[in-house]
Amino acid sequence: MIRYYYLLVIVIFLTICSCNYDNLPEGTQLELCETTTVSYDVQAKTIIDRTCAYAGCHDDGGGAPGNFLTYEGMQNFLNENKFEKRVIELQNMPDENDVLPEKLLTQEELEFLTCWVLQGYQEN
Repeated sequence: MIRYYYLLVIVIFLTICSCNYDNLPEGTQLELCETTTVSYDVQAKTIIDRTCAYAGCHDDGGGAPGNFLTYEGMQNFLNENKFEKRVIELQNMPDENDVLPEKLLTQEELEFLTCWVLQGYQEN
């Protein structure tokens, strides 16, 4: 009987540990992703240029790592899911403490970038 108790405790513990927290905003993103194909060239680049790849940040020689001016320059961040982690999951890029308010992502831009991630970072 004690053996079953320990087994139950282990199963409960593993179940709780296997749960994860999904930071993606609900509702509209899934709807947008179902109706819109998002690509770097058509939607994502404009958003990234305004909020990430501006002078002094993720540009050529900027203060932040990586050059987000081109799709190729972002490849390492996309392949290693760094972009997804910071922008979509943690939603701490751009950092509201480090940028002017006009550089922050709007909800609509976040939705487009989320679809871009979920659809596999299509280039064009």
